[in-house]
Amino acid sequence: MRVIGGTLKKRKIPFQNKKFGGAETTPQKVKGALFSIIGEDLHNTAFLDLYACSGQIGIEAISRGAVAVMNEIDRRRFAHIQSLVREWNIEKYATVLNQHASNCIRHLHSREMLFDYIFLDPPYIKQEDAHRYSIILGDLGKYPLLNDTGIIIIQHFSVNRMEEREGIFTVTDQRRYGSTALTFYGIA
Repeated sequence: MRVIGGTLKKRKIPFQNKKFGGAETTPQKVKGALFSIIGEDLHNTAFLDLYACSGQIGIEAISRGAVAVMNEIDRRRFAHIQSLVREWNIEKYATVLNQHASNCIRHLHSREMLFDYIFLDPPYIKQEDAHRYSIILGDLGKYPLLNDTGIIIIQHFSVNRMEEREGIFTVTDQRRYGSTALTFYGIA
């Protein structure tokens, strides 16, 4: 996989799925669509990738000018992202955390951090009812991290039924790309 835009464009992210437990990563087509939708220029924005996996989404945001927090619970993936951030000399734009998602939300909230974009791509639930997303959005409602005009983006299996309204959040857009979908939430 490669960075597709910004100052790090064309750099290869050396992430081998087999080496990291068969982790599913965001397809390049979906990543391109995501950044086409939210914007090519992310200067002066804060970006949270709560389930960073390979780090590619957070790094893509940094490449386009954002400051990013990338959280990954798996220790090997976390170490991979940390190493890449150091190797590419982007430490001043990246914070890499190794926490369970709900702990990370509370941790960032306690530091009064707010984000313009929150990207959620937990391991896919490949069934219609995907209650996990409701739980995550509930945590984000209880421990606010989103700016008033910010956007939460959930990458999920396209057959998942996403609720139109989750607490203080409402769906603003939804796009499908084969078996993958992106659902966008804003504050109601």
